[in-house]
Amino acid sequence: MISSNEDDSYTTNDLLKKIDELHPSLPTASGIFIDVLKKNFKLAHEKVVEGDFMTHDMSVALDHLWGFIRYDKLTLESGNRQSKEKAIKWRFRRSLHVHFDKTLDDVLISFLRWSSVAVHGIEGNFLMNVNKAFRRLETYSRWLENDSHLFYPLNAHFEMNAQNVMKDHVQYNYDDSGRFLLWLDFSPRVMSNVQVLSSKERYCALVWIMHLMMFDEKAQRNGSIIVRNASKMKTKDYFAYLSMDMCLSYYALSLSACSVKVVYDITIQAHWSICVFFSTISRFIPARVLETIGIREDDGKEDFKWLCIDQFIPNGFIS
Repeated sequence: MISSNEDDSYTTNDLLKKIDELHPSLPTASGIFIDVLKKNFKLAHEKVVEGDFMTHDMSVALDHLWGFIRYDKLTLESGNRQSKEKAIKWRFRRSLHVHFDKTLDDVLISFLRWSSVAVHGIEGNFLMNVNKAFRRLETYSRWLENDSHLFYPLNAHFEMNAQNVMKDHVQYNYDDSGRFLLWLDFSPRVMSNVQVLSSKERYCALVWIMHLMMFDEKAQRNGSIIVRNASKMKTKDYFAYLSMDMCLSYYALSLSACSVKVVYDITIQAHWSICVFFSTISRFIPARVLETIGIREDDGKEDFKWLCIDQFIPNGFIS
């Protein structure tokens, strides 16, 4: 139960007003934030549509996906000026794959693996939904085109400097199942170092790590688990971590655009006000997505045991 004598207690409306106060450059920032979360949580659970093409053969799936892209590009280019502008997204001119020594085929393969579902009794024990991969890839290509001004130009040299500062803030390893484990530490000890970075530098580092996960073959095949130690960070500090436009962009990428297959996303040692805020937005989250999200006020050790990742916790991650 939430104590009523907290010195920084907020009602839900107070929390939304706090977002507006922290980001006065955007009108009704909390409303925009909620709308974006609603939209992206909905897109995060991409449904199978009747008529979707599915196959277990990667070469067949890749050929079909390229075919869908070319068809959509030609269709848009044959339209009016506004339609032609939409076709630009398929140039992938702001794509980050080159910084990871990857090709556009690798980008498409990551989305095909994201779309796969386990099916026993067939070759490879999985099926890739090519139409589902295309829908997600289209969202990603729009994100690249619309939000590239926030992170471009982004390169490995820039990120090496940022990641060096954030080495305790952002860590990753793998469990025995090959799942990619991302550990985000918001403890005061760690954040005192991160504060020297600008909001853009922190945003770029998060965009970089999301793409690292996208192009990691183990993550593609086995999925990822994201763990945040909020270290009782108060709402006003949580929402001040990134500027509002970058915060919205990051959520759009992580929830509905990237090809990271998240098995579970858990926040531990959450301040009670974050729990209240999550409770508010949870009504907009599809039930299947909600099952993969955990917000805990404790240290999450029981969850780590259930997820079988308790032996992979980085040193110092839980104080």
